[in-house]
Amino acid sequence: MLVVDTVAMIAIVRRLPYFAVALTAATAMLATLAGCANEPTSPPSGQRGARPTPAESMIVPNADSALARGLRRVLAGRGWHLVGYSDDLIHGHSDYGDYRAMARRAQYRLTLKGTTVGPCRDGGQGFLYSIAIIENIGGDVPVALAGAGCLTRILGQFATELEQKQLASLLR
Repeated sequence: MLVVDTVAMIAIVRRLPYFAVALTAATAMLATLAGCANEPTSPPSGQRGARPTPAESMIVPNADSALARGLRRVLAGRGWHLVGYSDDLIHGHSDYGDYRAMARRAQYRLTLKGTTVGPCRDGGQGFLYSIAIIENIGGDVPVALAGAGCLTRILGQFATELEQKQLASLLR
């Protein structure tokens, strides 16, 4: 039995250099990929197609409701670069959320709670809603809307609030 174990050990030791070479190659490949992951994907600022600054960006929910899609359409139509978020980004991994990370990506975030309540006379959907635009650094709330209404009225009211708070002309 001792002879079999010795033979097996010799076979393993002979294969060790091949394993070391494969491990080194895999490590080099991962290091190269990790280096590429940190490179910007857009051209430097000032060039055509440059990455939007945080002042030009707003973090918006990835929700797929008609209300969420409509609000994103209103914001995009006014020049905002929209950055999607999930609840993990808002609530973060700490007790206070990751507001510093959000502020590096966008000056504002859109929060939305909406429940469909039925059809409206115009054929659209009716919602109970709560909408807010919150500044990521200071926590100011320049736009806050809540109530019940038809989608077209809610979107019109949201657009009016953007105009009144001068958030719509920020990028024009």
